[in-house]
Amino acid sequence: MHVRHQWRWSFMHNGQVGGYDRLRRRIDMMIPDALYDSRKGATDSEALFLMALAEGLEDDPQRALERAVGRLETLSRTHGTTPHMRPTAALSDGERLFAIRYSSDAEVPTLYHCLACNRGGRAVASKPLEVETQGWEAIPPGSWSEIRADGVAISPFRPVAEARAA
Repeated sequence: MHVRHQWRWSFMHNGQVGGYDRLRRRIDMMIPDALYDSRKGATDSEALFLMALAEGLEDDPQRALERAVGRLETLSRTHGTTPHMRPTAALSDGERLFAIRYSSDAEVPTLYHCLACNRGGRAVASKPLEVETQGWEAIPPGSWSEIRADGVAISPFRPVAEARAA
């Protein structure tokens, strides 16, 4: 019997895993069997999302992504090529909006947030969306951000290689 998972998460990843094409089989093996049937594409973004789900995304999104990114960075350092990790991502559970900006080297992809966008909402983007960039602020490198109605909470994003999904 095939069980289809219904997640409430939306995930966007604009980054890279060093040596992904050579590591894809190893990365696929890091996705638990219970989640692997949900893999429909062949991207590092989908693998990262499924790994984060396995690491506890529903309960602690920051720690789950730190563990998943850490595992991928360790694999890339061992068998891949540089840059090892450059994930810039945004995710939402429909109520909260989170973003990460991280790189294992000095070239960190850009990421911005806006609390007072022209349409009255909150946004995260790799570059400001409007010609008028007022209200857009860069998220610092090495950061985890939670964007809320009342502001942005930013804390360090520190990938952890030791933790593994049960």
